[in-house]
This record gives sequence, C-alpha cells and structure tokens, in this order.
Amino acid sequence: MKLSLLIATSITMASAFTTSPSATTTTRRARAMAMAPRVSMASDSDSSPSSPSSPVALTRRLLVRGVATIGGLALGRAKSAVAEDTLGFVTTPSGLKYYDVKEGPKEQQIAKSGDKVSIDYTGWLDDFDGKKFDSSLDRNIPLSLTLGSGQAILGLDEGLTGMRVGGTRRFVIKPELAYGGDGYPRSGDDKGSMIPGGSTLYFQVRLRSVKGLSGMGFFN
Repeated sequence: MKLSLLIATSITMASAFTTSPSATTTTRRARAMAMAPRVSMASDSDSSPSSPSSPVALTRRLLVRGVATIGGLALGRAKSAVAEDTLGFVTTPSGLKYYDVKEGPKEQQIAKSGDKVSIDYTGWLDDFDGKKFDSSLDRNIPLSLTLGSGQAILGLDEGLTGMRVGGTRRFVIKPELAYGGDGYPRSGDDKGSMIPGGSTLYFQVRLRSVKGLSGMGFFN
C-alpha cells in the first residue's frame, strides 16, 4: 500500500519538545544533504490513474480534512535540530521550518491562498537522508491541489504559499502541522505504521505551476 501524504489536518494541541545537542558528524552530514539535495526517482508505470487502487486514486481519497486533539507530544528526534538552524532554515510563527534550495525566476508567479498549484514532492522520516515514505516522482505524476482549501497537511499548505513557480524548497514540519500524535494511518490495527505518531516530516517540494485569479504560471 502506497501512501500519498497530503491529508489535511486541523489540530488543537499542547506540545512539549525535547532536544539535545547533535553530534558534529551528524551536523556535517545534514549540512551536506541540505546544500546538495538529491531525490531518488523510480517509475511506477504499472499503476493506472483510473484504477481505484492506483496511487493517484489513493491520493484523491486521502485528500480529506481530519480533526485531532493532541496533548503532551514529546519529540525525541534531535538529530537535525542544530543543523536546521545553521543551514539557513527560516522558522515561521507556527514553527514550520523552510529553506529555499532554489528560488524560482523573478518573472514567475508567486503562489497564494486560493491558487491551484502543481508540485513534485518527496517526504522522509527522521531527516532528509532518512526513510522515504512517499514521493510523487516515483509515480511520475505531479500532485495538484488548491492552497488554503484543506487539501494538504498544514505545514505544506503554509510552506507552499509564497513560493515562486520553478522554485524548490525544503520543509521541516513538526507533528502539529502534519499527522500529530496519531500518525498515519490514524486508526485501525495498522495505526501509525506508515508514519509513526509524533513524527517530524522532512519534505523537498518543487513548484511546477500556479493557476489563480491573477493568471497562470508554469515551469518545465
């Protein structure tokens, strides 16, 4: 079963984060990864977009808003905490961290709430060189969604807003802006089997196109 991560989450929580100093070697490794990003690509030609069990159909089914109440989350992944701060990551008031690997051309359109966007994305657990849990590149099918509509987890929705078409951005998304304490799946015998509860998610996203009231921009 393949996971398409873009489940929107509206979360109310009280969180406690614990961090510890990272080892020098870990910091250097994380620095190298952020400055020289790489994304593995694999074709998935066996999956038909029209099939109910295909990755595209799964993505559409998962694009629903869920509500969770979370208390007392403790994050033990201090592995990249220092590296994130020393590599030029910007931290927003919500706690989202982002870093522009490549800014889009200045003549290109900027994504804003209400725009329909098309993106390539890859997501990892633990770090940017950690376990990959999902990637649109593996399916060779960009994902389309409307910003501000609840079609994406909160961290991605916030991080994509303000990106310029053609740009590539990395995100560090804390649990409250992703799947919270439940993880994914949210329930059942396999609850949290794909994304454990309390996980910080690491994403690299390329903005391919924007379609809004002010016009359309695209980048090959």
